[in-house]
Amino acid sequence: MPINKKIIKKTIYWIIFIAIVITTGFIIWGNKNKKVDYTLAPVSRGTLSRTISADGKYLSKDEADVSFQITGPVMNIKVDVGDKVEKGQLLASIDPGVLIEELQQAKKEVSAQKETYAFMKKHGTAYKYNNLQAQKDTIEKSQAAVDEVSRQLQYADITAPIDGTVAEKNVSVGEIAQAGSPAVTIIRGNDMRIEANVPEVDIAGVAVGQKVSVKFDAYPENQRFDAVITDIDPAPITVQNVGYYVVKMDVENPDPGFKYGMNCTIYDQTNQKDNVLIIPEGLIETSDDKKFADVLVDEQKKTVEKREIQTGLEGDDGMIEVVSGLREGDQIAVEK
Repeated sequence: MPINKKIIKKTIYWIIFIAIVITTGFIIWGNKNKKVDYTLAPVSRGTLSRTISADGKYLSKDEADVSFQITGPVMNIKVDVGDKVEKGQLLASIDPGVLIEELQQAKKEVSAQKETYAFMKKHGTAYKYNNLQAQKDTIEKSQAAVDEVSRQLQYADITAPIDGTVAEKNVSVGEIAQAGSPAVTIIRGNDMRIEANVPEVDIAGVAVGQKVSVKFDAYPENQRFDAVITDIDPAPITVQNVGYYVVKMDVENPDPGFKYGMNCTIYDQTNQKDNVLIIPEGLIETSDDKKFADVLVDEQKKTVEKREIQTGLEGDDGMIEVVSGLREGDQIAVEK
């Protein structure tokens, strides 16, 4: 009996269709009965505080950084850290070296140009007025070169701009001193303060008159000192493309062990809220500038609901205030 190809083809189609239906049913049934485990975090009430911190140094209120205005090898240093100095006193010198040779050569050039001018005037009939005027201009340019080298030679020495005490010496004999880089720092008196660089993102929470807590690196971790903000520079400084404002503070209870240049950290509590709803900040999802949290709605079936929430103050301990969208006692679910 011949086999009907149409019947065979139709039978194969039905077998494939039934297999797909069975497979899909198993997938749906399996997902329906699949139990999802969650880590739960309760929405609770608590206190949040926001504290900013910044690195600082213990410095003199009246000090001067003295720099060379030209680059060169240090020939001598006349002072050491702790020395008392008077205004105008020589602090250090760099080797004038090539400058002296350049000055001698420049002076010779001036003399030669003047001799040429004298010769031209003596034989005036051979030279026009314009020639004489051009030679005078050449003499002036040569003299300007002498003046410039002489000025640079004066920069080979640095002197004390104020009476005071040498607090830092940043160069050594034989070392190349860079123009503009502080070589010696002089402080006047014992009137000290803290200066800290506060990032511009935090400066809005800082104001003159505020009290801050200070931790000095040289002191135990639990030993803090009180300080009050006395001044905030009006313009920022830029460090590695980040803006900072220099904030100055007086220490209210200075320790005799404080030394010039000590490193410290200032802590300033800029905000605090009591009895507010809080959750861990890491449980919040963000999408299209909106914030969401997955809330457990059925513990038996382990189903969750994604809710849009509004947040407020960010705390120092990783917690964040929830302004709306959640209630106390809600459980935030995170799938394991």
